Amino acid sequence: MEVVKQQQLQSHVDSLRLQLLVSEAPVAIITSSIISVLLIIFLLGDVIDKTMLSSWVVLIVIVAILRMFLVRKIVRALTQNKLSLNQYKLKRYETVYGLGAFLNGCLLGGLGILIDANWPLGIQFIIPFVLAGLSAAAVSSNSSSLPSYYGFIFPALLPLSYGLFAIDFKFASALVLLYLILMVVTSKRFNTTLVNNIRLRFENETLIDELKTSNQTQADLIVEKQEQHKMLERMAHYDILTNLPNRVLLADRLSQAMVQCQRRRQSLAVVFLDLDSFKAVNDTYGHDVGDKMLITLSSRMKDALREGDTLSRIGGDEFVAVLTDLAKVKDCQPVLERLLKAAAIPVTVGDAVMQVSASIGVTLYPQDGVDADQLMRHADQAMYVAKQAGKNRYHLFDTAQDKAVILQRESLGNISSALERQEFELFYQPKVNMNTGDVIGVEALIRWQHPVRGLVPPLDFLPAIEGHAISLEIGEWVIKAAMTQATKWLNMGVYLPISINISAYQLQQDDFVTRLAALLAAHPKVSPRCLTLEILETSALSDIRKVSATMRACSDLGVDFALDDFGTGYSSLTYLRRLPANLIKIDQSFVRDMLIDPDDLAIVEGVIALAKSFKRDVIAEGVETIEHGTALLQLGCELAQGYGIARPMPADDIRVWMNNWKPDETWQI
Repeated sequence: MEVVKQQQLQSHVDSLRLQLLVSEAPVAIITSSIISVLLIIFLLGDVIDKTMLSSWVVLIVIVAILRMFLVRKIVRALTQNKLSLNQYKLKRYETVYGLGAFLNGCLLGGLGILIDANWPLGIQFIIPFVLAGLSAAAVSSNSSSLPSYYGFIFPALLPLSYGLFAIDFKFASALVLLYLILMVVTSKRFNTTLVNNIRLRFENETLIDELKTSNQTQADLIVEKQEQHKMLERMAHYDILTNLPNRVLLADRLSQAMVQCQRRRQSLAVVFLDLDSFKAVNDTYGHDVGDKMLITLSSRMKDALREGDTLSRIGGDEFVAVLTDLAKVKDCQPVLERLLKAAAIPVTVGDAVMQVSASIGVTLYPQDGVDADQLMRHADQAMYVAKQAGKNRYHLFDTAQDKAVILQRESLGNISSALERQEFELFYQPKVNMNTGDVIGVEALIRWQHPVRGLVPPLDFLPAIEGHAISLEIGEWVIKAAMTQATKWLNMGVYLPISINISAYQLQQDDFVTRLAALLAAHPKVSPRCLTLEILETSALSDIRKVSATMRACSDLGVDFALDDFGTGYSSLTYLRRLPANLIKIDQSFVRDMLIDPDDLAIVEGVIALAKSFKRDVIAEGVETIEHGTALLQLGCELAQGYGIARPMPADDIRVWMNNWKPDETWQI
C-alpha cells in the first residue's frame, strides 16, 4: 500500500514540475531574448556589423521559438495524460528543454565573443559550458532528491550573465558567483517548501478521495443492507412459491381483523382450504409441475376473494382465507362458491392437463368466540368434515358440537386422572333366591369417589368413556378389583360369586381372552366359576360370530356370561339364540312397573317363558318392594336383586348384611 502511495506522490510531483516548467519557461525564454536584444542594441551600438548582428539575433529568436513549440507539446501531453507522464517521457522533455537552454547560452556566449575578440577562443567557448554545468549541478544537489525546474531556468539565464561577463570580467564574475550562491540557497529552501507543499496537498487530496470512497462504500453498504432487510422481511412474511402471505403475516392480519370486527360489530370468516387429490398430481407429474399448478391456483383463488380479504398459503396444499366485514353469515357463501370453482378449473402445464377440487372448512367470529389460533383449528376441523362428506364442498363449523367434544375431552381427562389417583371403588349389590333366602352372589358396580362432587354414580361418567381406550383400562381395573375382593372374602371363609358388567367394546378386543386369562391367573384362589360377565343386550355387537367365539373361549376358562337388560334391545332373540349366555337378566324398567302396567307385566312373563324355553336361568332387576318379589315368584322367577332386597354397598358391609339378611315370609312357598 505504501509503495502505491509513493508512486502516486511521485507522479503528482512530476506533474507539478512540468506545470511549473510550462508556466516559467516562456518567461525565462522571452526575458533572455529581450535582454539579449537590448544588450546588443544599447551596449554594442555600431561596433558589430549589422548583418552579422541581425543573423545572430535571428538564431537566438529561432531557438527561443523552438523551445516554445516544445513547451506547447508538453502542454498537450499534460492535457492528454491528465498531468501524469511516465519517467521516460519526463526525462526526454527535460533533456531537450535543457539542451535548448544551453544552446541559448552558447549563442549568447558567442555574441560575447564577437564583442571582445581579444580573449582566447577556447576560453570564450568553455566559460558558458562551465557556468551552465555549475548552475545545474548546484540546483540538482539541493533539490531534496527530487528534480527541479530550476535546472532548466538557470541555464537559460546564465547566458545573460555571460554577456555581462564578456563586458566586465570582475563585475560579471562577482555577479555570477553571487547569483549562483543566491539561487542555490533559495532553490534549496524553495524545493523543501515545494516538496512539503506537494506532499501535504497530495495527502489531503488522497485523504479526501479515501473519505469519498469510504462514504460511497458506506452508502453502498447501507443500501445493500436495506435491500437485504427488505428481502428478509418479505421472506419472513410471504410464501416464496406463491408470493401469498404466510402463517406469520396471516396471524397478524387475522388479529387485526378480529379487533376491527369488535369495533364495527360485524363478523369475519376464517376459511381453511385443502386441495383434494393434489398428492396424486405430485406423484404423477413431479413436484415442479405441482408447484406451477399451485402458483396458478393461488392466483385464481386470490382473484375470487373480495378487496380487503386475505388469502394465505400455510404449507403444502393448504390455504387459509380471512373474509372480513360480513354483516350476515350468508354474505360469505358467494365467496366460498367462487373459491370452489377457482380450485376446480383445470390447469394446463406444458402438455399436462390437471384438475383438483377443494374441501373447505369455515368458522365465524365472534359467533365462535375463541382466539385466532383456535379459529384456525376449528376451520381445520370443519374442513375434514367436508372431506369426509365427499370433498369439493364447504362445511360450517358447529360450535355446539365442538363444545360437546370439548366437554367429552375434559371428561376423559378427568376420568383418566381419577383412575391414576385411585378414586374409583366398587360397590356390591347382593343377588338372592327369594324362595330359599340364599345369597347367590353380588354384582360389582363401579363408583367414583370424587374429591369435590362426592360419590358419583356410574351413569354420570361411564357413557362418556364408551368406545375410548380409557374404557378398556377401567374395565380391566374392575375385573382385577373384583377378583381381589373375592380373594379377601375367601380368606374370611365367605364364598360369593361376582358378576361384572363388561362393554361390547372391551369384549370385541382381539386380546380379550388372553388378558382375562392373565387376570384369572393372577388370582389363583378364585375359581373362574366365581366370575360372571354381564353383557348389555342393547350393546352394538358388530360381529356376532366373533363375539360368540370369544364367549365360548371364556367359557372354556370357566367364566359364565349373562345377558343384562334383556328385552330393551331389538336383537333379544338373536342374542339369546346365538350367544352362549347362561343367565338372562330382566331389565328393571319392566320389573318396576309390572304391578301397574299390563304391558310390562306381559314382557316380564314373556322373558321368563323364553328363558325356560332356552333352558337359561333368569333373574329380575329392580325388585323394590315385597309385592314385586311376590309377583315374580308367582311368575316362576326366584332370583332377584334390587332396592327391596339391598342397595349397593361397600365391600366391608356385605358380611354384616349377609348375617342380617332374611327374606320376607310371604316369599316362602
